[in-house]
Amino acid sequence: MSANPLPEHFPPQGMLTKQQYDYFNTGMGIGTTIMGVIRKLVYFSGNMFGGHKTIAMVISIVWESYGVTVFIAHVACADLLRRAFRCEELNVANLVTLCQITEVIGTCGIGHDAGRLPFVDYEGVGEKIDLRKFWHDHAPGDEGNNFFDWKALGQSKYSWLINRPDVFPKFPAKVDAHRVPSEDFTIGEKDVICNKPMDVLHALVPYLPARSYVMLVSTCRQLRYHALTTLQPHARNIVISLIWPLPTRNEYKAASKDVRAIMASEDMAVSPVDADWYMYLSRVHRTKGMRVRRWIWSSCQEIKRVYDAKLPTSPFVVTEEGGKSKQRKELEAKVAQMFKMYSM
Repeated sequence: MSANPLPEHFPPQGMLTKQQYDYFNTGMGIGTTIMGVIRKLVYFSGNMFGGHKTIAMVISIVWESYGVTVFIAHVACADLLRRAFRCEELNVANLVTLCQITEVIGTCGIGHDAGRLPFVDYEGVGEKIDLRKFWHDHAPGDEGNNFFDWKALGQSKYSWLINRPDVFPKFPAKVDAHRVPSEDFTIGEKDVICNKPMDVLHALVPYLPARSYVMLVSTCRQLRYHALTTLQPHARNIVISLIWPLPTRNEYKAASKDVRAIMASEDMAVSPVDADWYMYLSRVHRTKGMRVRRWIWSSCQEIKRVYDAKLPTSPFVVTEEGGKSKQRKELEAKVAQMFKMYSM
C-alpha cells in the first residue's frame, strides 16, 4: 500500500496492544486537500495515508508533498482540537474555521518537525515534552522519508505516551456509602477552617484550583465527609471547567451503549450532580491515558492561543460589520463545495 514500506514505519511487534495499534495507526485529516474536508484515515506506511468510504472508492493521501504537510492528527487529538476551537458540530462554518488553522498559523512541518504547526510552543506547555528527538530521516531533505522511533519512545521516560487518550475511567453514578466518613468527628480548637461556618467553606472552594481543592479536602475527616456529600457539585464544576476529562461529542457518539452508561457527561440527566464527581476527579488524574489526554489538551489550547493572536492581522478575519476578504470568501466557497463529498 506504500511506495516505500519499511518495518520501522510501524511500532515493533508486540509493543502495542491491538487496540493501541489501531488507535495510533488511524488519524483524522482536515483541510481542503481532503475529500469531504474532514475524514478518518489509516496510515499505510511511508508517506501515505488512505481510507475507504465505500467498496467502490479508495482514498489515498500523500502526507508530505511540495513542502506542504497535510494536517492529520490522531482521532482524539483532532476531537480535542475541535473542542478547543468550539467546532465539535459538523457544519460548513466550523469546517471553515478548522481549515483556517493552517492558513492563519502556517502549514505543518516536515522531517523532525513532522505535523508541527509553526509558532506553537509545544515544549512550553503541559508536561513540556519534545518529541522531535524521536523522529528520524532515511534521506534528509527528501519528503516522506521520516519515521517515528517507537522503540526509543517505549524505552524513554515518556513511555506512558503510548496509552490511549480516549479510554476514560468509570464514572461513579453514586457515592459508595462505605467511603463516606461518619459524622462523629471532633474539630480541634486550632482548626481555622473547620471551626468556621460551612458557608465560608462553600464560598472559599470555587477559588481553588483542582490540585489545591483535593489537597484541602484530604486534610481531615470533616472535609472529606463534605467532599463526598455537600461539595460534590463543586467537584463537578472543576471537572467541567477542566474540559479535557469529559468525552467529546464524537467520542460519546462512537461509544457503545454499555460504555456510554459509565461515561461522565455534562448533562445532569446523564450524570447527576450528586454522583461521585470527587472520585471521578481523582481518577482522571491517576490513569496514564488521561495523563496523555491532559497533555494533548494543553497543546490544543496553545494552538488556539497562537491562532487567536494571528487571526486579527490575517486575510481571514471577519470584521465587526461582517466584512470578508476575497481569500475568506474563496475558502468558504471551497469548503462548502467539498463538504458535499463528506458522505460519499
